[in-house]
Amino acid sequence: MLSKNITSGISLLTSAALFFSSTAVFPNDVKTSTTTPTLVLSDNIDYNDSLQTVIAKGNVYIAQDKQLLFADRITYNKLEDKIIAEGNVWIRDKDGSFSFSDYAEIKNEFKDGFVTNIKMLMIDDSRAAAVKAKRFNGEKVVMWQGVYSPCKLCKSDSNSSPLWQLKANKIVHDSTEKELTYHNMIMDFCGIPVFYTPYFFHPDPSVKRKTGLLTPSYGSSDDFGVILSLPFFWNISPNSDLTFYPTFTTKEGLILGAEYRHLFSSGDFKINGSYSGKSNNNNAANNNPNNYKIPGKDRWHAFLDVREELSPDILFTAKIRRASDLTYLRRYPINSGVSLTEIQSALTSTAAIEQFKNTSYSVIRGYVFQADDRRRTPFIYPVADVMYETIPGEKGETFGFNFNFLNLNRQEGLPGQLAEKMTRGSLDLNGQIPFVSKWGDIWQLKGSMRGDAYWVDNYRVSTTSSLGDEFRSRLFAQGALTWCYPLINYFDSSEWVLEPTAMIVTGAQGGNSVAIPNEDSPFVSLEPANLFLMNRFYGIDKVDTGSRLVYGAHSRNYYSENRHLFIFLGQTQRLDDKTALPQSSGENNKGSGVVGKFEFQPLSKLSFRSRFVLNRSDFSFDIAESNVSYGFSKVTLSAGHVYYGTQYSTTQQETSQINWGFSIGKIEDFTLIYNEIRNLNKTTPVKLLSRTISVNHEHQCFTTSVSFTKLGYRDRDLRPDTIVMLQFTFKNLGTFTPLNNNTFLSNR
Repeated sequence: MLSKNITSGISLLTSAALFFSSTAVFPNDVKTSTTTPTLVLSDNIDYNDSLQTVIAKGNVYIAQDKQLLFADRITYNKLEDKIIAEGNVWIRDKDGSFSFSDYAEIKNEFKDGFVTNIKMLMIDDSRAAAVKAKRFNGEKVVMWQGVYSPCKLCKSDSNSSPLWQLKANKIVHDSTEKELTYHNMIMDFCGIPVFYTPYFFHPDPSVKRKTGLLTPSYGSSDDFGVILSLPFFWNISPNSDLTFYPTFTTKEGLILGAEYRHLFSSGDFKINGSYSGKSNNNNAANNNPNNYKIPGKDRWHAFLDVREELSPDILFTAKIRRASDLTYLRRYPINSGVSLTEIQSALTSTAAIEQFKNTSYSVIRGYVFQADDRRRTPFIYPVADVMYETIPGEKGETFGFNFNFLNLNRQEGLPGQLAEKMTRGSLDLNGQIPFVSKWGDIWQLKGSMRGDAYWVDNYRVSTTSSLGDEFRSRLFAQGALTWCYPLINYFDSSEWVLEPTAMIVTGAQGGNSVAIPNEDSPFVSLEPANLFLMNRFYGIDKVDTGSRLVYGAHSRNYYSENRHLFIFLGQTQRLDDKTALPQSSGENNKGSGVVGKFEFQPLSKLSFRSRFVLNRSDFSFDIAESNVSYGFSKVTLSAGHVYYGTQYSTTQQETSQINWGFSIGKIEDFTLIYNEIRNLNKTTPVKLLSRTISVNHEHQCFTTSVSFTKLGYRDRDLRPDTIVMLQFTFKNLGTFTPLNNNTFLSNR
């Protein structure tokens, strides 16, 4: 009879228990039932058949379906369908959240419940507490006199207040909507009330995407006045969403913005756009020496990104970038969804179909540009490339070909360089054969034969020539023999690798006729990376003709603790007294100056890097790009300098620019960053390009950032400005970001 009573009692208890699980107590891989608990454990169980009650005492555990309930004592009354848990009650939910209390009542098949002095630990270590809480229909939990905070308590003083917390008369947690709602909420910061609102809500920590308002942004500027952005996120479906970016300004009215995203099984696409119908162009005509397009009142942008995998080896991509004018995205406080680099010059729209094979790559692509000079900006559609290379043979030899087709149109050409219309076809057959001698030196023989065909329309070879339609072609052969001899020496605490290299290149003369437009090879600058290339032009319209000798050496010294010293020096000597490279490249008809690279790291936190070209006659610097950085303790210093001599600058003016700064952090959770970019050449009227000072304080649940940025450049409606930003980031609530001219750009 005793056995029957115990068995019946367990049955009563388990049929109505609040089911929780813990991997620390019970394995998660235990197969569970959806109607009965996995396990009930207790030191003692008493069953009263007449009263229809079960009392479990001492370390009572009830587990089912990854849920767990623990208490010192649990009483189940079958007639009232009520469970009372008392003493050290804690509950672990399916999502891993814990609730702690001294007393809990549960009934109505455990959809309803009442708890006093509840404390909650959520899956992201956020905490909530309330004087009492009640659960309704298994969906909502209402807490009275509650408090919420994601901040951890001080270990030395657990009774102290967290850095910030939200207090409310009533907090409602809707498990269906996965939302926390506060009534009569007060935000405390360091124990001091700083903000009140009668109503506030935010997603619970388990939410990744949810419809609702996002963190607002604010700011002010001379151009826009007071600025307030209230983004709204619409979670349309698991694979699509829409975000609205309405931005209110006191001087230029409403700026509307939106972004739609959609994810497919084999691809995705994104649409982003904005509109402002009350533009003030800051008297842009007074700062427009090149007579570019002046912004109007209606200003907008529209971006589209598409990616679709048509098959395992075929990919379609498209990027559309259009705007009313090119300064709109750089000045207005909108979220364009692209980087600053992408919108500083021309906007590039492109569509492509690519095929990837083991030994080949093919692509058909089209380009449309939006640039300041619209008359000479080309439309390129299509451009096709096919590249193929064989698998290396027994001796390492490879052979292949590169095919290119291009069709280009523009409104107006440029004599001697750009045609109004051009169609080009190019086929390059190439191969290489390596050889290692018995002495260990490495030889490589390369060769290529390329044929190019052009049909040009409305192209002038000079300002005095007439326009016409002509077919032009060329055949260009080139070969190169490269030799290098890696030498290695080991010392007690270092390793030295010396690699002298030499190359002889010869090619046909006369391929760079002025009758062939130059669309894709306007600039070349000699550097260690391309000095030993057979063809130093990265495009097709120019060919690296003639013969030259290239020689140099790379010295590498390796020491312990990642210390090293790398030195590269190289030079070209023309064998035909005629170079194909432009004047700004660093090579003339006699050859190049000394092309070098220097990298020195004597300490683990001290490094110096430099790339340079020395003048052939007096070894002065014609081109130099250098950078040095040093970090000690919590301070990092860095400085960089760029110099191009007059004859090596594309603007025919000397370029000298320095970029320097330092960072300090973390010291008592504070970091400090300073950066400055400045022109040093005397002929440039604008000396200071930008200066930024940023101070950050990072707490585990709250981050503060304040920065001061001074911009010195001018361009149409862009003018010098000073931007002050104060930003607050609250864990789980979001970032309160100021809006201002270029704010999105400087923080993207």
